Amino acid sequence: YVIDVAAAIMASLKDDGSSMGKVYELGGPEVYTLHQLAELMYDTIREWPRYVKIPFPIAKVSALVSMHLGNVWVLPLTFKDLGIVPHKLKGYPVEYLISYRKGGPAFGSTVSERVTAE
Repeated sequence: YVIDVAAAIMASLKDDGSSMGKVYELGGPEVYTLHQLAELMYDTIREWPRYVKIPFPIAKVSALVSMHLGNVWVLPLTFKDLGIVPHKLKGYPVEYLISYRKGGPAFGSTVSERVTAE
């Protein structure tokens, strides 16, 4: 969530310099697989999923190769290290996806998510 990331940047700028040059891992309080994130996105925009499933062993090897090539072998700082409690993903952080519905934001809306024209 961009507000959590902005808070992390501000916290790192205000510290004693110990966070300078560090890698930040700024994930929220829940852990999602890429598949779960895709499902959430497709459910929100009301589209049929379009993705290819990759077996976990192949994905793991691919990730390890990418990490090795990118030299990402350092211990990252997290929101907790910066004293920040991140927001959960469901709710406001994904509401912007509603605007990507083919029929417009109100297309297929339920009463609880009805978008009003202002």
